Amino acid sequence: GPPGPPAVGWAERVGQVLLNDQSSRACAYADTRACLATPMGKAGWPRAARLPRAALAPPPPQGVCESAEGDEEEVGYRLHEFGAMGPTGDFGYWPGFTLNPAVWDLAHLRHLHHPGQIPGASGGPPFGAAVGGGRGWGFDPSDRRFEQSASLRLAELGLQVAHLPRMTVRHLGVDESAYELNNLTRPWDRTWDKKAAAS
Repeated sequence: GPPGPPAVGWAERVGQVLLNDQSSRACAYADTRACLATPMGKAGWPRAARLPRAALAPPPPQGVCESAEGDEEEVGYRLHEFGAMGPTGDFGYWPGFTLNPAVWDLAHLRHLHHPGQIPGASGGPPFGAAVGGGRGWGFDPSDRRFEQSASLRLAELGLQVAHLPRMTVRHLGVDESAYELNNLTRPWDRTWDKKAAAS
């Protein structure tokens, strides 16, 4: 059935919040006209968090007092579900974690990277480096799909990913991804067919 009502203060540990809606590729890239043609906020499960109003807006001018009422504001977001397709949008094919514009919970990611180590403590392997033995996660630069591989591993470790149901930033990797710029073209990149035809 359709997603239920937002759960305020839900106890999920979100490790990454994507800054653009993920209901369609157009929304993810902040292509305004195309995104508005496909309703935003249809991908993922609705959630909300109560945040201090002071964290969401600049402080009032000096000498201006604000009432203690309404010190918190409810901010809506959508929780990603890997494998969910159809009416929940087309982002379900991706495991979750991505290098697209987002805010990361670095303490949580470090903990998943090197289990058993105090988040943020020194002494472990470099953050994001490939971790052997199947315990943590990391990026393997020899893997053409290193982002997807890391995303799959993080999903396996239980990392939750969310996105804001709005367009916040313009995505710069629309026409040519960083993979293409570094000659690591993947089968779904736009230049794959061109390179295959040329060879």
